Amino acid sequence: MSPPGVVDQRFESLYLFAACRPGTDETFALALPRVNADAMTIFLEQFARQLEPGVHAVLVLD
Repeated sequence: MSPPGVVDQRFESLYLFAACRPGTDETFALALPRVNADAMTIFLEQFARQLEPGVHAVLVLD
């Protein structure tokens, strides 16, 4: 639910989902049109595909 108020409808929103590996230059990001469970599932699936086999990742969401 969005807060009430005047909204500029001329522009569409785009949301950045990103992950990085601290201490390295390794990053992964997707720009998606929504923030919801489906978008997070897409991000996690794509992120998992780029990991080397046998690698485990810990994600901290903020």
